[in-house]
Amino acid sequence: LSSGINAEWPLRPGGSTGRTTTVFQDYSDGQNVFVDVDISKCGFTKIPNVVTSVEGTSNHWMVLGAASVYDTTTTGFRVYLNNVNAGLDKSLLDDKLWNIEWVAVGFTCGPHILADHTSVQTNLPVAKALIYKNNTVLRKDDTI
Repeated sequence: LSSGINAEWPLRPGGSTGRTTTVFQDYSDGQNVFVDVDISKCGFTKIPNVVTSVEGTSNHWMVLGAASVYDTTTTGFRVYLNNVNAGLDKSLLDDKLWNIEWVAVGFTCGPHILADHTSVQTNLPVAKALIYKNNTVLRKDDTI
């Protein structure tokens, strides 16, 4: 940061692997699938908390694993899917337009800098914020 402030900012992006662009891969047992989700464009500086679901046109109500996130890093995560009654066929998943919907909550070095090099720290409890200018925390009576 140009004002010398080293701060991290909360970020809550979300996304989808896409109804026609999700790449499900066969798991080694031949009965299950997994998908790797790329979140590298979010710019997380620490591993975020990720919440997922499966979206599609039908049959996804019977899948297991949709909300279980594995191998989360600052750039991605993996979801394994299983059907308790039968294996999962990738062609069915494609036909039903299954995809992974996700929301990630974590910290990033964000562009929360005002034109005069003032920054706002918002990674505090709701309704609280610290305002910095020239590496100093401003009090409520200070002028920005």
